[in-house]
Amino acid sequence: MTGIVTARDSLVIDMSKDKLIERMKNFSNSFFNDDYVRNLYFGNKKSGKYLAGDSRGWSLISARKKIEHFDHQIIIKKLIIDLLIQDIFITHLRWLIGVEKNI
Repeated sequence: MTGIVTARDSLVIDMSKDKLIERMKNFSNSFFNDDYVRNLYFGNKKSGKYLAGDSRGWSLISARKKIEHFDHQIIIKKLIIDLLIQDIFITHLRWLIGVEKNI
């Protein structure tokens, strides 16, 4: 059995619910410009013709605009990993993590 893997794991998954909520607030905060957020969460990860973090079907700019006014307490789902017996928190918005199937 494999776990959940996305191109944006370091952005959307954390062992701490509070850290993930804070990251989502920072990611969507319009006070920070797109270049700052892109560098903060994706550094120099560039995929060919796309900006760091972007892909054919996902844009950092669009994702930030979509979640700018969200209540991030509500959009975080709790997942329990049986083997590790730890709590992991993940945003469940498919378009934010770039997954087409429901989680």
